[in-house]
Amino acid sequence: MRLKTGVIITGLHAKMQIANAKAAVIWARHGKELVITDGIVARKSGFHPLGRACDYRVNIFAKPLQMLLRDELAVELGNHYDVILHGEGDEIHIHCEFDPDNPKII
Repeated sequence: MRLKTGVIITGLHAKMQIANAKAAVIWARHGKELVITDGIVARKSGFHPLGRACDYRVNIFAKPLQMLLRDELAVELGNHYDVILHGEGDEIHIHCEFDPDNPKII
């Protein structure tokens, strides 16, 4: 696992550290190293400033595999996480956030 230049994950919530480790295993299973492209970011809204969200690079994979990665990670993490594929072109990424107050049905 590596960080895009300038990404801060110091102080990340423990549940996001677990998510990052699980994502790294899934990416490795598909032949790539996980790259975290956003971590704790004050300028963003939502869970990033709280250390409860990270973004993962997926533009290195074909579109069908990007969706598979999203699905695999969502199942692996369970219903207290949101795992969302969004963006376009080189900006496409998986946004993962720990959100125990809004459990999902998987």
